[in-house]
Amino acid sequence: EEPYRVHFTNVIAYVAQCAILLTFYTALAIDTGSLMSFGLGDTGIGICLILINLVVVILVIFLALSYAEKKKEEKTWRRGLTKEEYEIVSRVMNPSHHSGSGSSSRRR
Repeated sequence: EEPYRVHFTNVIAYVAQCAILLTFYTALAIDTGSLMSFGLGDTGIGICLILINLVVVILVIFLALSYAEKKKEEKTWRRGLTKEEYEIVSRVMNPSHHSGSGSSSRRR
């Protein structure tokens, strides 16, 4: 089960958790000097960390733009519906927010 209602928010939360975990792991590696055996100094590790976090930011921006485009297409599609068609689609897609005239007796 996802903790947030909007799926995109869950994706951003997951990516942010990964970035935070990576940052803490890198700080631990710098503190213990465990990456010195690979020939990476503090500056090299810092540069790698900055690059990785930039990739994460770019990924989130890309995901946000694609999510916004998807929502825009959905709104455009819904504008073409008549009022009756829109009500039917809204009841089917989000039944808890609409209470039709005969729907309360069917919920029992």
